[in-house]
This record gives sequence, C-alpha cells and structure tokens, in this order.
Amino acid sequence: KRFAEKEHVNIEEFIGPGVGHKYEPETKKKIAGKIDELLKHERKNPPTHGRIVQYSPFVRGFKHTYICEMERSWERADLAFDISADGHLDVKTSNVTLFAVDTIFYKTPKIERITVDGLAISPPKAAAPVFFWKTRNGWEILDQGDASPEAKKHRETDWKRFGAGNAVCGPIDHAFVDSFVFVKPTGAPLNSKLGEWTQSELAHATKQWRAIFRGDAPSVDDSKLTDAQIQDSNLILWGDPSSNAVLKKIADKLPVKWTKDGLEFGGKKYDAATHLPILIFPNPLNRHRYVVLNSGFTFSRACASGTNSLQTPKLPDWAIVDTTVPPDDKFPGKIVDAGFFDEQWRFTTERPK
Repeated sequence: KRFAEKEHVNIEEFIGPGVGHKYEPETKKKIAGKIDELLKHERKNPPTHGRIVQYSPFVRGFKHTYICEMERSWERADLAFDISADGHLDVKTSNVTLFAVDTIFYKTPKIERITVDGLAISPPKAAAPVFFWKTRNGWEILDQGDASPEAKKHRETDWKRFGAGNAVCGPIDHAFVDSFVFVKPTGAPLNSKLGEWTQSELAHATKQWRAIFRGDAPSVDDSKLTDAQIQDSNLILWGDPSSNAVLKKIADKLPVKWTKDGLEFGGKKYDAATHLPILIFPNPLNRHRYVVLNSGFTFSRACASGTNSLQTPKLPDWAIVDTTVPPDDKFPGKIVDAGFFDEQWRFTTERPK
C-alpha cells in the first residue's frame, strides 16, 4: 500500500479478522458488493487520461494506448496521456522509444492535435493504430517499414498480425506463456557427457511441466518439425548443433559459436566438453517467435515446487552452465555467467539499474 501511495493510488483494504488463507464471510460480502458497484459504472468510452508504468514490453497498457519498445528493458518506463475536451492528445514519456494509440476508439472527443513530450505532431487522417517512434530528431509517426525487426518489442508493433498481449523481448520464461514445442535431438551429440545432461534436463523439464501445469509438454523429433509449428510456436531446442538438426540449421544466426572444440559467447571462450549455453532469441526461421536452447521454464527446480511465491523466472535472457556441477534445487548446474541482451538482441555487459 505504501508504494501505491507514492504513485498517488489509493488501495482500499478489506481485512478479514481471525482467518488464514481464505475469505472471512462478512468481509467477502463487502468485497462482492464493491465489485458489483464498480461493474455498474463500466466505461463505454476509453478514458481521456491515464498513466502506464511498466518494466518490459510484454506488459500491455490500455486496450487503446500501449508501450511497444523501451530504451532499456527492466528499468521503469512511464507514459502519461491526456485528451482535452477540444481533442488535444498530450503524451509525456520516459524510457519509451515506441508506443501506440488506437485512435479508432476515440470518437468523442475526436483527436485533432497531438503533442508528445512537447513536440507537436500532425495527427493521421485515418482512424487506426498510430505508432509513435522516437528518433534522433524527436518523435515521429512510424511508417510500416521503419521499425527495426531486431528490437525487443510488443508484437503488436507488427501491425496486429499476431494478436494482443504478445511480445518478443525475453526473458527465457516468456517463451512458455505462449504456444511452444520441445524439439528433441535425434543425432549424435558433440560429446557424450553433454548429451547425457541434455537428455536429463529434457526429461526433467517434461516431468515438471506436467507436475506444475497439469498438462503434457508438446514435443517433436527434430526431423519431424513442421512448417506450421515454426509459424505458430516457440521452439525449445534441446541438444547441440551436432545432435539437433534444427539447431544446426540456424546455428550461424545465433549469438553463440558452438563446436566440439569450443564454445564462444560474448567474447569469452568456454570448454565445450563441460559448458553449454541456455538462452532465448528471436527464431531466425520466424522472427515473431522464439527459440530457446536447452531450458524449460527456469523455476522448475525443487525450490519452487512447494509455493507459487517462488515460481518466478530464475534466469534472464542467457546463461552459461558448467555441467560438471550437478543440478541442485535452484539451477541445472553451475551458472558461470548470465545476463540480458540489449534492446537490439545484442550481447551487452550492462545490467538493469
């Protein structure tokens, strides 16, 4: 509550005395009554003012106004908007490089003038999603072909081809909030020890998906992956460029060099006999989906099995694992290094503030 007050948000508390993890009957009635009252005043028109605060592009703001790209993910981004009675849309931003306003929702008042961070912008003639892009010269309305295809972004940047609520921005666990498929290796691994580790982690991820999410993780052999699966699903690739045919096909388009003789990532070299990468990256075969190397959801270890309060991501965009150290209740081996890619999916040593 104290953090909400700092944001000038009032949270009404309903405290049921003398109960554990359940609703106290009389308090439950009060909550139900409050919800019923709020539903009576459901908005028929979008709000003419509001504020979005988020730390990643995968969070959607309003249905009609949302942040698509940020200067720095995992740091606070703010977007405040206000539409006056005479149709002036005024937007103020911080740590935002691309946002959208779906002007088709605004019929009363109709948007006649636009100002973004003090810069006047001519409104478009057509009522449709309008994308505002921050360039070196200030804010501009984005033409369809202008945005970088490499950027970490809300997927609706791509002109709503892929529906609401999606993004290509990491971290590893984000691949598992949408359709995915485990792609199993059928070839010979670079070495037998890493092959054994891969099979063990694949079995563990499959088992834990069933245990926690009560369903079977979809899987397919690398030789049987279909075009439809590439189009519609995030690909979770198990193995290495020798054992997994799909990984071999895209290996030169990933930010890691991985052969039997060595593993190179982020300018560092590792022993390929004992180390391997875990990472998430835009799929080179379909830039609107992910590939993940050798990882299920990252809270699948024993530490998170007893309480959902610990079922939060345990790894960022990438990690290097020393497999000579056995998996424990937190990680699949010794995490030698880990971090986030930058906003263009490039290696960086910078960390979120």
